[in-house]
Amino acid sequence: MLNADEFRAAVTQYAPQSVSQLQNENTDWLGVVTQAGFGQDHNLSVTSAGENTNLRMSLGYLNQEGILLGTTLERVSLGLNLRQSLFSDRLQLRANLKGSRSEDQFTDGGVLSNATQMGPTQSVYDETTQTGYYDWPGNTLTSADNPLAIADLTINRGVTYRSFGGIQADYRFGFLEGLRANVNLGYDIAQVRGQYFQPRTLHNQTKSGNYGTDSRRNPSQSNGVLETYLNYAPASAVLAGSIDVTAGYSYSQSHEESPWYTANGLTTDVLGGNAVVTATTVQNGQYVQDWRLISFYGRVNYNYGDRYLAAVTFRRDGSSRFGPSNAWATFPSVSLGWRLSQERFLQGVAGLSDLKLRAAWARTGNQSFGNYLQYSTYQFGDAQTQAQFGNAYVPTIRPSAVDPNIKWEETQATNIGLDYGFWNQRVTGAFDYYRKNTSDLIFYVPVAAGTNLSNYVTTNIGSMRNTGIELSLSARLLQGRNRGLGWTADFTVARNSNELTAINPLYGTPSRCSRPASRSTRSTCGSSCTTRRPAARPWGGRSRGSTWTSLPSWTASRVEGQLPPPAALASTGRTAPSTRTTSGRSTTRTRSGSSVIRRT
Repeated sequence: MLNADEFRAAVTQYAPQSVSQLQNENTDWLGVVTQAGFGQDHNLSVTSAGENTNLRMSLGYLNQEGILLGTTLERVSLGLNLRQSLFSDRLQLRANLKGSRSEDQFTDGGVLSNATQMGPTQSVYDETTQTGYYDWPGNTLTSADNPLAIADLTINRGVTYRSFGGIQADYRFGFLEGLRANVNLGYDIAQVRGQYFQPRTLHNQTKSGNYGTDSRRNPSQSNGVLETYLNYAPASAVLAGSIDVTAGYSYSQSHEESPWYTANGLTTDVLGGNAVVTATTVQNGQYVQDWRLISFYGRVNYNYGDRYLAAVTFRRDGSSRFGPSNAWATFPSVSLGWRLSQERFLQGVAGLSDLKLRAAWARTGNQSFGNYLQYSTYQFGDAQTQAQFGNAYVPTIRPSAVDPNIKWEETQATNIGLDYGFWNQRVTGAFDYYRKNTSDLIFYVPVAAGTNLSNYVTTNIGSMRNTGIELSLSARLLQGRNRGLGWTADFTVARNSNELTAINPLYGTPSRCSRPASRSTRSTCGSSCTTRRPAARPWGGRSRGSTWTSLPSWTASRVEGQLPPPAALASTGRTAPSTRTTSGRSTTRTRSGSSVIRRT
């Protein structure tokens, strides 16, 4: 940052015609708009414990002032936790409720940028201006504005009310030992009142021609969930082993409303941001969205002497994000386990404490995209969005692009693994091989102009394959006793391969992607695929760095999103590895290790 003398010298050398505008001050503009941050956090809790009742109430207060002038946060919160036992402990009730009110004062985004650009030779205040703050004379200059004037005269605040919690009831039936019913109710409600106001006399408003801005946004959202299930886990043996059976129903819903209002060209600043005044340009709107997910599910677990393990699950899910013909889908899974270390032929192996072979297969679904995309929605225009017919301007009603046949993205995954442990689990690890085939990929992709009322649409576009192996090793090298020194080391190596196998040319039959030697090759059905980075993603979301072209309807594009890490990193949270890519497929190799020394 230049001081006043350096700034004056630079203007004299490079813009001598502007020297007359310089003053004789030495202003540290960053110092003017920054301050020492300060915060306080107070919490009070009251607890009560009895034979059948446990209660905890809490009160919290938080106040923070940021290092930028005008940035503050004040929050008051309340909490309640209750646990109640009834009917000789057969009925267990639990409640967890929290509520808060937060008030945020935000510093306008132009304060910091203008503080780094404003000339240090200029003064902070000027009694001759309407605002009382100095600004460069005239509205034709593109020079920086007074950052303190922006900070003091701009209103940018939001008040948030939020409450969330849940109630759970668990009942053990007396007529059949091991049978119990569970009901969970949960909610999350939030409402925000936001306001942004800049007076018409502020220099950046007159310079831009807005002459005052007043914007209000009051979004609100409510989420609710109901989950109820029956569980049967008898203490007596079934088929010489133990069994655990669960069947349930789940209902989730979300409702969102977002009214907004923006006005430019205010007729007066007298009332500040405390009232709505007439303006030259007024825009407003309201967005309402609803979403529901209904699920029926069941699970059976079988355990024979902790030696042979089996589990079967079944889900039937229905989502409002698909049309009536594609709303429901079925997702089963099967898993088997064999603890080899319990067999007689391995019980004499020195040092072996655990060895388990396992295999699993599952089909899962993804419906993580926007609401109402299976229907054509309409956007009403206003005075700023009109179509001209001759000498007349007509407000528009613009339809969105739609694929009415969009359906669940499904993934069939197979996993084979081996868990091992030695010396009383002092050394443990696992080896995994997985293969995932995903069909009906959901992407937001471009379409040819004029074919679907828009140049982008969300639809099912194809399939991909994801395979990989993972080896992990963990060792407690030093076990501290009586708060002694402890040392644990972990090592993981993984290889992940992704292949885009097919692309649908405009809702048609999937075209197979070949494995060409060149970067891009045309297939027999007029589609081509180019993969520069891994396209696979075992979970929902978009792929990054891939280009798809299909004739005659798809246009070449980059589809943005997130590159998923291999399974090892997804489970441990480590940084995504570097990749090596060949045409049509990509491979990821990862090695990672860590060593932790702790005092226990």
